[in-house]
Amino acid sequence: MNRVALTLLFLALSTAPTAWGQETPLADDPRVESALGLPEAWMDAERAYKQIPGASVAVVHDQDLVWSRGFGFSNRETAIPATPQTIYSICSISKLFTSIGVMQLRDRGLVSLGDSPDRHLP
Repeated sequence: MNRVALTLLFLALSTAPTAWGQETPLADDPRVESALGLPEAWMDAERAYKQIPGASVAVVHDQDLVWSRGFGFSNRETAIPATPQTIYSICSISKLFTSIGVMQLRDRGLVSLGDSPDRHLP
């Protein structure tokens, strides 16, 4: 998502009435409702431009789900639509999380990048 769209969404979420202690659900705030059109429009454009078959997108604020939607298909051949509950294969993305964890442990002095895996994983 481009920086302008992210900034507008952030401002809408951070200045909504719930941030001021009111009981209005964040997703019902008119500014947030308006801002949530941005990720929807962006995802529609990205799908068309990059020929993405399907995706599920969510906006979370302070651990609360504000908005979620499926785009396209979870299975193109059978035309099953993607939903917020669609389960996707993570493929190799877990390597990123593993490497970040290892680097955080290195930063804390708990492991060295030269260590043998046998030293930490019996």
